[in-house]
Amino acid sequence: MAVRGDGEDAGSDEEFRTGQAAPNLDAGPGCANHAERLIQAVGLSEEAVMNPSLPHRSIRTFGVAVFLAAAALAFGRPVDAQRRVAPDSLRRIQEVEPVWGPPGTEVTVFTENLPLQAKVHIGVGATRTGFEALHEAEQGMWGEVSGTITIPESAPWDRAVLLVAFDAIFAPIGLSDPFTVTRPDGTFQRTGEVTDEGVECLAMRDTDGFLYTLIGSTGDLEPGDPAVVRGRYVEASICQQGTTMEVVEILPPPSN
Repeated sequence: MAVRGDGEDAGSDEEFRTGQAAPNLDAGPGCANHAERLIQAVGLSEEAVMNPSLPHRSIRTFGVAVFLAAAALAFGRPVDAQRRVAPDSLRRIQEVEPVWGPPGTEVTVFTENLPLQAKVHIGVGATRTGFEALHEAEQGMWGEVSGTITIPESAPWDRAVLLVAFDAIFAPIGLSDPFTVTRPDGTFQRTGEVTDEGVECLAMRDTDGFLYTLIGSTGDLEPGDPAVVRGRYVEASICQQGTTMEVVEILPPPSN
């Protein structure tokens, strides 16, 4: 549970982590007391805080105290933990447009739920492989980040790729939903296993764990079957689950 500085509930951890609901950070008595303790911890007196003609060293020290207080109030965790974001704390990049296309496609990214950073890098890559930084952006006054990247020629068409946001030291802080890279003819390929998750359509999970629903000529595929499917991206269908493929060809699964 995320908690405001005055002890009140600021929403669920999921809301606080994903940015789907903005936490209430009203400065109550608890906030003031916490900030006061931080200022005292770096050796500033009340007179030094209130005196506008501070020596340079005191000004710098006061700046450190204010920064620590703001970080503690905004995030409710140690400052160092914000720099090294755990994988399960990665936030979802909120808007990616378009979500499929061949290499060379220009993709616009926008999100406003990332931790405040001096600089944010946006890149692309696949799970369990490296990510390539493609764009450097600065956050707006409310934390919003936007930018445009071009899908590189090296992006695979047989695996889903993800857009990733890095902080200034290239630690990941945000991931997008899967982006589908296609060949020039509009097809892409996935390897995985057919599952029973489909409500309206046959479903499969690829080797990265992403869900696909299949329409068209699915042959004799049944839940539990290994599958290599080549198809076209479907923007809207009755499936309403995962990424929908219009099957073009079903290939023999790998021997292993």
